[in-house]
Order: sequence, then structure tokens, then C-alpha cells
Amino acid sequence: MKRHEVDRRPIPRLTHEEAVGHLLEYTFGRLSPRMNAAVEAHVRECTICQRQGLSHAATEKREMDRRLRRIKPGRKSGMSRRVRALILVLVVIVVIQLVVIEGLRGALPFKLPFGGALPALQWHAPPEPPGYAFVRRG
Repeated sequence: MKRHEVDRRPIPRLTHEEAVGHLLEYTFGRLSPRMNAAVEAHVRECTICQRQGLSHAATEKREMDRRLRRIKPGRKSGMSRRVRALILVLVVIVVIQLVVIEGLRGALPFKLPFGGALPALQWHAPPEPPGYAFVRRG
């Protein structure tokens, strides 16, 4: 049966035991519309169910289902596009920094275009001040 077609088959009549067996699935909305109607019809007509207060529970469930159908879907939960874009930019920056750092250490399986060290980052020993002589003992 297609989704937009109306089910014209008669609603099945359930015994009390059958209706009680379907109550959990009815409560969680796991039954077909036809079986939902069968459970509701049984609860309305059965004196045992009415004594146990199940007719009130069925009414409450119908009202809750009606309210849920009226709720309009809002924005998707989760991160917005801006936040995802910012995270992507930060990840790219971190990856570039890691490639440069590892390139400076010579740990990459390929050579960086600047030969493993940036000229601005090379360390040069300071010139010795004039007049001092350093003697190694050894």
C-alpha cells in the first residue's frame, strides 16, 4: 500500500490479551495506524482497560502524537557552517605548521623547497668579543 493511500480495511477487533500485548509497541509508536486504531478501539470498549485507566493513557498518547505532528522542524542540531569552516582553517594551519617543523628537523620523507632550514631561523654563533682568548683544557 502506498503512503498516501487510505487504508479502507476494517479495524481488527482485539481480545484483551492481544491489546495488552500490543500496549508497549502502541506507547512507543511502533504499530501501524491500523493496529493503533484497533488498540484504541479496544481500550475504549473494554471495561477491564477502563478500570485500569488505560483509556486515559490512550487519549494522552493521541494528544501527544497530535502535538508532535504540529512541531515544525527547526535548524539542524550541530555545528553551524561558520564553526565547521573555522575548525577546517585551524586544522589546515596546524598541519602546515607540523610540516614546516618536521621539515626543519629533517624528519619528513621529502625535501622542503627551502632545504630543511629557513634562513631567518638558522642559528649563528655570536662573534667573540675582541681581547678575550678562550683556552680549552683537556
